[in-house]
Amino acid sequence: MTSHLRAGSAESAATTAAGPRAGTVLTVHYNRINGDYERWALWAWNDEARTAGAEIAPAGSDAFGLVFKIDLKAAGMLDMTAGLLPRMGNWEAKDAPERFLKKAAAGDVYIAEGDPQLYLAPPQISTEIVSALVDSPTQVKLAFNRYIDPAFVAEQGFYADSGKTVIRPVLAALSGDLKYGRTAVLLFEGPGGFDYAAVNSGTWQVRSKDMKPAALRLGA
Repeated sequence: MTSHLRAGSAESAATTAAGPRAGTVLTVHYNRINGDYERWALWAWNDEARTAGAEIAPAGSDAFGLVFKIDLKAAGMLDMTAGLLPRMGNWEAKDAPERFLKKAAAGDVYIAEGDPQLYLAPPQISTEIVSALVDSPTQVKLAFNRYIDPAFVAEQGFYADSGKTVIRPVLAALSGDLKYGRTAVLLFEGPGGFDYAAVNSGTWQVRSKDMKPAALRLGA
C-alpha cells in the first residue's frame, strides 16, 4: 500500500527551483461533497517505480474544488503510472481508493470524493436525486447521480410530501451502511404506510434541504 509512505523532503514534487514547466504539468481538480477542504492535500507517487510519494499542496481552487499542480518530469512520473490519493493532514483521513493515471502527461484530471473513478473531464458535482422508488409501504430507495456520504444524507433531512401530508422517516441512511454510496434508504412507520394508488397518481414527492424534489414512483 503506497499511501503510508512519507516524502523524503518537505519540498512539493509539484515545483522546481524555476517553477513548474507548463508542458509537463498535470493539474488535478478535487471536489468534496460538503465543501470541507481545510487541511486537505494530495499524495502522489510513481506507482511503476514504487517510489516514496510526496504531498502536493493546493495551488488554488476553482468552481470544481481544490486545484493541485504536479510537474510530472520533476516528480519522475512523466509517461509513468501516477498514483493519486487525497489526504487530510498527516493521514488523519484519506479519500480512498487510490486512483491511477496511466502514461501520465500534461493535462487535467478530476477526482470527486468517494468516487473511485479518475475523470478526464469534469463530472457533474451538483447532487441530484435520479429516482425515488417505493420498495414497500414503509421504505423508499433513493438513487443519486454521484457518490454521497452519511453526513450529506443527515444534512438534507429527506421527507415525503403529498401536498397535503408530510411524512418524515424514522431512519435515513446510505444503503449497506457504507462510507460512500449512490443509494440511500428512507424508512417510515405508521398505519398502512404509502398508499400505492396515491403514489401512482403522482402526488407524492421526496423533498430535502437543498435538492430539487423527486417524484415518488413504485419500485419494480
